Parts: sequence; structure tokens; C-alpha cells
Amino acid sequence: MYAIDTLTDSLAVTKRYLGSLGVGGWLKVALIVFFIGGIGLPTYFFNIPFEAIGPLLDDPDALLVVLLIGAAGLAVYGVFRYLAAVLEFIFVESLRSEAIHLRRYARANLGRALWLLLFRAVLWIGLIVAIGLLVAAAFVLGDVTDPAELSSEAAAALVLSGLGVFVGWLAVYTLTTAFVVPIMLHQDRGPIGAWRRFAPVLVSNWSGLLAYLLVAWSLGFAFWMMFAIVSFVVSIFGLILFVLVTVLLGQIHSSLAVVSIGLFLLAYLAYQYVIAVFETPLRSYVRYYALLLLGDTDEALDLIPDQRAAVRSDGGSTTSAERSADHGQRETADWGAVGSARGVDTENSDAASLERPAEDSPVWEGPPIWDDLDERVEGDERSHSSESAWGSGGDDSSSWLDSDTVRDGEATAGDDADANRADADSASENTESGDIDSASKDADPGNEDQGGDRSRD
Repeated sequence: MYAIDTLTDSLAVTKRYLGSLGVGGWLKVALIVFFIGGIGLPTYFFNIPFEAIGPLLDDPDALLVVLLIGAAGLAVYGVFRYLAAVLEFIFVESLRSEAIHLRRYARANLGRALWLLLFRAVLWIGLIVAIGLLVAAAFVLGDVTDPAELSSEAAAALVLSGLGVFVGWLAVYTLTTAFVVPIMLHQDRGPIGAWRRFAPVLVSNWSGLLAYLLVAWSLGFAFWMMFAIVSFVVSIFGLILFVLVTVLLGQIHSSLAVVSIGLFLLAYLAYQYVIAVFETPLRSYVRYYALLLLGDTDEALDLIPDQRAAVRSDGGSTTSAERSADHGQRETADWGAVGSARGVDTENSDAASLERPAEDSPVWEGPPIWDDLDERVEGDERSHSSESAWGSGGDDSSSWLDSDTVRDGEATAGDDADANRADADSASENTESGDIDSASKDADPGNEDQGGDRSRD
């Protein structure tokens, strides 16, 4: 189930990657795949008649020419292999960033590519030496000098041994490309240091890595078989067309036959590039499978944490251009979660603040309005009593207010106080705290006027 989930996640991440690149980015990555997979020149370009070269070896000058040509060919091959090593790191960086910037990524990985080229050269030399030792052991142990003298058992043992050595070499080469190269890029290590860092992963999850090798080799073989058939058909028509063009140009001028060879090479390279365009999704899928497996085994070696989190939460439907918008939505959702935890509806908070009824207004924390009115009424009564005493000169018999008048004034003041309390209640229910203060201030002149009227009465 774990392997199946990883395969499914790899497919989702590949869809995100190709969708982020677009058509132009896809064509650039296809150029990388074109060089990484090798140009794939047909073998008949190298069908050199070595029996014709034999007599030339006796001539020192001819031998020097042959050595120079061989050295030049080897140098050209080394340049292409170094370019392929640089493009390996560019491809991994593109998978990690879901973008493609050839010059920027190339400048940052020139040194690593040189070390990778040397390491791969050592692997190739090791393969040649191992097979040579097996052949030598078969001849020495069998005590024969002619391959025809080998017994069937010795020949079978030699073939099986050679096949085992090749499979082991291919496993090391594949693991280097799929896992060691990303570690070199991620932790800025050399190939030997990256292999040391990869060794614990290999030991702890050998079954997962074995499954990766089976998947990678199976998909590669299926793709090779499919396009081998297509290439066979295309090559037949291509050769026929090449002969016709060569004859036609030869009829025009004999020197134009070289042009037909150039056109044939261009057509062949164009065909190989078309194959690389179709191979790009498959190679991206296999590489993403390796990166997911590497990160699942050791989190410190996870090169694609964002892609991993995305495909395992939303099925990989978002692209790198949409992740910034998703980040803003996640921040909004986080604020909403905080508001929900506080019991606040964040979506309708503004509308609720506008539509809040009067009873939801802030509560007046001061003393009730009627308490202030009571104090003011009592103050008016005390001032009224003092004025009466001053006007009588302290003589009760000469007072110009009789007891009936005082009682009438007190009853009137009580009725006015009740009315003021009712007005204050109405004001506290329909206005804010500032309006309440204003209403309180408006109520004072009325009381003073009433007190003055009572004094005049």
C-alpha cells in the first residue's frame, strides 16, 4: 500500500510540475532529457572496418593520425558527458523549484558536474575491469587459449557472472543518478560524501529502493521497446528518403552529396528530440518517485517538501503559481479559526457591527441617571430651604411661605423628579453614553428654573 501511494503521489507531482512549466518549459526540459539520455547515434556510424586499419599500424605516421583521431573523438565524447552531468543537476533543480532556468542553474553546478563526471568515469572503468577479470579467470581456470575451447558450463558461468556484474553496476549507476545527485545538490557534497550520506537510507529502506529499481527499469524497458519499434519503421523511410535526396543533389552537383549527409544528421537529431519530448513526463515521474522515497525515508534529505505536502492534502491540483494565493487563504482561515475560538463570527462581524440594535450598545458603567437627578433635587430643596430661612431673618412667625405652600412645592418637586426619571430612562435606552451626559446636563436648567419659580411663588 505504501509503494502504491508513493506511485500515485509521484503521478500527481509530475502533473503539477508539467502544468507549472507550460509548453515552453516542457520543451526546455525535453532538451535536457535529450542530452541526459544520450544522443543515441546509430551503430552503423561506428561500423569501422578495423581490418583495414591494421596495415596502417605499421606506419608510425599513420599510427599517430589514428591516435589523434581517437583522442579527438574521446574529447568530444567527454565534453558531451560533462554537459550531461551539468544537465543532471539542472533537471533536479527544476524538479525542486517547478521552474526551469538553464543558465542560472548551470552556473551554480559546474563544479559538482565535474566531480559527477569523474565518478561516472570510474564506474565505467570499474565495469570494464570487472568484465575483463571474469574473462581472464575463465581462460586461466579453464586452461584454454581459444574461446571455442571453453566448455558449455564455463561459458554459462561466464555469462551469468558477467550479467551479475552488469546488473550490480547498473544498480549503482541508477542509484547514483536518482538519489546521490539530489543529495549532492541538497547538501553541497561530492559524490563520495553523498554516497556515505545515502548509505543509511539504503540500509534502512532497502526494500523501497529495490522497488524503485524495478519500477525505473521496467518503465525504461517498456518505453525503449515501444520506440524501438517506431524507430525501426521511421529509419526505413528515413534511409529511403536519404538515398533519394542524395541522388537528386548529386544530379545537380557532385559536391552537394555532403549536404545530404548534413540534412540526414539534422533529421535524425530532430527525431531524437521528438522522442525526448515524449520521454520527459516519464523521466520526471521516475525522478519524482525517487525524491518522494528519499524524503519519506529521511526528512533531512527532503528536497520537495512543498510538493509533498500539496499532493497529500489536495491531490496535487494546485500549481506553483497558485501556492502564493493558497498561502493567503490559509492565513485568512487561520484568523477565522482564532475568531471562532473566541466566539466571534469573522465573516459577518462587520455586518453585525452595523446592524447591532440599541440594546447591544456599550453599557453605561457610571451611576444611574436617576441617582444624579435625586441628588440635584435634594440640593435644590436644600437651597430652597436656606433661601427661605435667609428671607425670614431666622424668624418663623414672619415667614412669607406658609406650611401649605411648602407642601405644594414639595409635591410639585416630587412630580418633576419622577418625570425627570422617566425621561432619563428613555434617554438611556435610545442613546449612547455621550447622549446620556448631554441629557443630564439638559435636565439641570429645568430643575433650577423650577426651584427659582418655587422661590418666587
